[in-house]
Amino acid sequence: MRKFFAMALLGAAAASTRLVADEGRIPIFAPTIITRSGHYVLTRDIAVNSGDVITVHASGVVLDFNGHTISSASTGSALVQVDPGMTDVSIRNGRLSGGAYGVLYGSGSPRTRIRLEALQVDNPSNTGIFINGAEDVEVRSCHVTGGPTQPIGIDILGVTGPFGGRIVDNTIETRGNLALRLSGLLGGEVRGNRVSSVTMADTFSVILTGPPNTPHGANLIEGNTVITGSSLGIFICADCDDNAIVDNVIVANGSTGLSVLSSGNRIANNVLASNGGAGLGVSGSRNLIEGNQVKDNAACGISFGPPGTENAYRNNMIRGNVGGAVCGAATDAGGNIP
Repeated sequence: MRKFFAMALLGAAAASTRLVADEGRIPIFAPTIITRSGHYVLTRDIAVNSGDVITVHASGVVLDFNGHTISSASTGSALVQVDPGMTDVSIRNGRLSGGAYGVLYGSGSPRTRIRLEALQVDNPSNTGIFINGAEDVEVRSCHVTGGPTQPIGIDILGVTGPFGGRIVDNTIETRGNLALRLSGLLGGEVRGNRVSSVTMADTFSVILTGPPNTPHGANLIEGNTVITGSSLGIFICADCDDNAIVDNVIVANGSTGLSVLSSGNRIANNVLASNGGAGLGVSGSRNLIEGNQVKDNAACGISFGPPGTENAYRNNMIRGNVGGAVCGAATDAGGNIP
């Protein structure tokens, strides 16, 4: 009988080994430094009181949380740290709770390629997702929450590759300084994101900016919902030109709903309502504004300011705005409903 049970246990162990080998997945069940390429999977929740939980020190890594949670009581560590020089890293399908950062790549150089998908990032003391220096980055279907001391929800700096950034279908509910900052995005997508409850004064919910003397702009900013921020809803920097800013809902923010300092944009079919400043503020040039619903804002519906010139607007509904329908100089191309 003892021999039978021993053989059964050996058979089960062999089957388990074959399963891992067949699927090509390497189990993680404790704080880990990954030093080899491969497909890793969490097999249990992991909680620590200090230090990083998982460090990725290899390229070509897929890290699957398999629905599990990693958490840290420390306010000075990262839950997942991707080391400088590591690239082609995918992290997905789990919860990251506490710590200073949920996911951190803070190198700046060399450039990484990284994909984050279906992550729940709860209450980091610093930033939910921080990536500084990416050739290609995708953040998809993640949910980031944070308290009043958290500076930024998602912070992605220095994206250099054309079409190198896709920020899609995320939910960001932070009560700190800034929900989403994207710097250097060129030909990227910011689409289907839901942003709310940025409560610190004089801040932005969503900001697109870029480092000097580097190409950025030509992005698709589509279908985002930005509500109840304390200041600006969406801000587009002065040299982030030639974007399509379409089908966004920007409502009940504390200042201007959509502030566009850049030129050559198409701004179409957005809902800009009940914001604490203008619905749309434009100070760039050669922008086309069409088909927007701009209503019940606390200043002008659409405000054109210097140094912008050669802007045109048409077929917008602009009603109930405290400061009037349109302020400043631009070409009325017809069809507007004041």
